[in-house]
Amino acid sequence: MSEAIYGLVSALGGVFLGAAATVTTPALSGQYARRQAQRVRDEVAFERMMELRRVTRDVLLILDGGRRAMRRSEPVDFLRSLGEAVGKTREAAARCEKYGLRFERSRSSAEAIGVRRPPPESVALRDLVRSALATAFWIGMAVQTTGARQRMYEQWADDHYESAENARRRLLGVLWDRMDELRESMGRS
Repeated sequence: MSEAIYGLVSALGGVFLGAAATVTTPALSGQYARRQAQRVRDEVAFERMMELRRVTRDVLLILDGGRRAMRRSEPVDFLRSLGEAVGKTREAAARCEKYGLRFERSRSSAEAIGVRRPPPESVALRDLVRSALATAFWIGMAVQTTGARQRMYEQWADDHYESAENARRRLLGVLWDRMDELRESMGRS
């Protein structure tokens, strides 16, 4: 008799475990799929932010090459490559917007996203682009003149270059914070 009871209890236990597995397996696999999808989104966001880091570095490298040529009194021909690099920077920033960063391109875009004060990443990117273009302008002016005026233009180019570097540092600060959040999220997945 006890064997029959043990058999009945075992059978009921098996039915219970089978039913529990039937109910919980889809929920657990769905949760796993959601975690994996979030991890992929985080990895893409991280790569987009790395791309923004790279293209802003390229802007500064192009400008620095122009400054070195200016100092050596060599012909300076970097405006086309600078324009392309600034364009890539704007494109990379636009791709980052999907992942929590906000860049305003005009007053109307600020109004559209409901911001009275632009976010720090937007201010930093705007300052970087403005300073880069000002640096290019003063490099161009310096190579066209001589003497004291040339030295003054060179100094202004250096000052604007330093402003561009500082703006990039501020932008990288925002990017690093967001990238750290993404790393933590990917570590939990």
